[in-house]
Amino acid sequence: MSKCVLAFDTSNYTTSCAVFDGERGVNSGRLLDVRPGELGLRQSDALFSHVRRLPEIVDALPAEGQIVAVGGPPPPPGRWRAPTCPAFWREWPRPGPSPTF
Repeated sequence: MSKCVLAFDTSNYTTSCAVFDGERGVNSGRLLDVRPGELGLRQSDALFSHVRRLPEIVDALPAEGQIVAVGGPPPPPGRWRAPTCPAFWREWPRPGPSPTF
């Protein structure tokens, strides 16, 4: 059984995740639904849509391999750890660089 990394991303109105074993990878993703005539989603609706959609996205990935690490996009420099969707923003309790994972 190969060792794999599982990664998540919620940018550009897309919920996606991928597995990578060091040589090859598989990606699964789906755009968020926006009603016709609307220009986008409220932050709370986007967050709810991403969370609700995650099981479907993960289940679409191959079940082979042992997950040894989980990751996502790196935080930007500075005090704020700001993923693409501000609904996921969180301020670190102390000034200085964000911890590395």
